[in-house]
Amino acid sequence: MKAAKQTTLRDSATLTGVGVHSGLPVTLTIHPAEIDCGITFLRSGIDGCPDRDNDNDGVPDAEDRCPNTPGPPENAGCPIFEQ
Repeated sequence: MKAAKQTTLRDSATLTGVGVHSGLPVTLTIHPAEIDCGITFLRSGIDGCPDRDNDNDGVPDAEDRCPNTPGPPENAGCPIFEQ
């Protein structure tokens, strides 16, 4: 069987709404994926469960604009490149 061409998002996208069962406000953010990462679901903000930080830069992935590349919090978790 021939594999389909991989695609990903160009930019992050955020949706807000009301939880089906809880009736509470919810936010869903989807981010572009790295090559060969597949689809990963992460539930965050649960009491007693730490927010995920894939690149260990101290910026939770839910707020990290570059979740797989370490960078400082003041740059939304993305590296700063000097010119």
